[in-house]
Amino acid sequence: MKSIPASISNHLLKAEHWLFLTGAGISAESGIPTYRDSSTALYGTASLKNLATPDAFRKNKQNVWDWYEERRQNMRHCQPNAAHYAIAQLQQQVATVSVVTQNVDGLHQLAGSTNVHELHGNIFRNRCFSCNRPVPESIAPQVTIPRCTHCGGYARPDVVWFKERISSHTWKKVKKDIDQCDVLIVVGTSGEVQPAATIPTLAHGKLIIVINPQPTAHDELASWVIRSTAGDALPELLAIALNRHS
Repeated sequence: MKSIPASISNHLLKAEHWLFLTGAGISAESGIPTYRDSSTALYGTASLKNLATPDAFRKNKQNVWDWYEERRQNMRHCQPNAAHYAIAQLQQQVATVSVVTQNVDGLHQLAGSTNVHELHGNIFRNRCFSCNRPVPESIAPQVTIPRCTHCGGYARPDVVWFKERISSHTWKKVKKDIDQCDVLIVVGTSGEVQPAATIPTLAHGKLIIVINPQPTAHDELASWVIRSTAGDALPELLAIALNRHS
């Protein structure tokens, strides 16, 4: 990573509330393919829109369930990387660190982060398609779709599908963190998925740092853009705050 400008490092030294917005790029270094960059049909946009929708589940529950079960089993072998751990370590030493993630893999929590807002849910949780109550997950692959013990409805992954809205409760907490943060660090996201794409706009006037190997829709809003992977850039960047508190 290139040297940190003095104006940026001075701001980071004083920051007490850090907010991270993370996308698929941060988990790619843990072995989880991004939808945009993958060449496989499994993660292609066309496949997603045929599988990750309420209508798709109504039409062919087993097909959708099997697709998600395959993703779950592949993800279970993935571990947090240096970027996830750097954020978790910062949380131990700075007053407030919040994470807003578009990812459904739970790697931030596995690394030790606690204040994590999962905009798109978590693939390892299930909920009832009919009554929306939680349905317990199973570590072992489930060929037969579980049923809700309350109403008998079919379980579905607790993720936000196309044509669905994110939780209003979650979004309310996200907006509170945006209002209160001193710095927003945008990591591994192209900035094209709503409503996450609006977060840097809502943080106008804050210090905004974008970390991504490729250009993003957020670059023009950023105080500083780092063309690097999260695993390379975040540990070095966050070391400023860690050294301050050591």
